[in-house]
Amino acid sequence: MKSILKNLIHFCVQKWSLFRFVPTDVHKINLCCGKQKIPGYLGIDYGGQVDLKLNLQQGVLPFNEGVLDVVACVSAINYFTRSRGQEIVNEVYRVLRPGGGRVSACRTWRALPDVTLKKT
Repeated sequence: MKSILKNLIHFCVQKWSLFRFVPTDVHKINLCCGKQKIPGYLGIDYGGQVDLKLNLQQGVLPFNEGVLDVVACVSAINYFTRSRGQEIVNEVYRVLRPGGGRVSACRTWRALPDVTLKKT
């Protein structure tokens, strides 16, 4: 019984982001924020004291297309595989409104053009 319940919870947690929402008061998000809070931004990370807990290792961002003004992702994209990093970048472009801004930085600057500047 424990195993079935554990598998069901794991499945629901993985799939919850398929149900996207459009919060009317959120226009800026900070992905993989950790302990770094940016005033005016919704802090998103997989754990800790964050505004929205979300595991970016899989799934999609729980926002509709074109609803955010700014997406920040500082010193985080380099922790993902190259293919998952590209998926996250594609998700960022999906949720940004036309003319919206993206703030990205990573520790390995050689990876920056390969991972964060390419929109597919």
